[in-house]
Amino acid sequence: MVKQHELAQSRLFQGVALQNLEPIWSCGQELQCDNEEIIYEDSGFSSDLYVLLDGRVSVEVDVSHLSQNGRDRIQLAVLEPGDVFGDIAFLEG
Repeated sequence: MVKQHELAQSRLFQGVALQNLEPIWSCGQELQCDNEEIIYEDSGFSSDLYVLLDGRVSVEVDVSHLSQNGRDRIQLAVLEPGDVFGDIAFLEG
């Protein structure tokens, strides 16, 4: 079950009354991931919206096709609890 209290404290839902969030919570589900697990790859299709409740998520891009120094990926950002990702795919999907 989605942790409603934690979700309500995310930046996305800040200032929204709890009763107005009930329809969103009812269709959501909690996803637990292992360390280093890939949640989403750009080559795939997804219309999921993610709200990070615990831990950290590294946003990386594959640069192996450009790399001359052996680096396959570079880190663009580190997301923390309360951050949201997948929002563009969610809105477009």
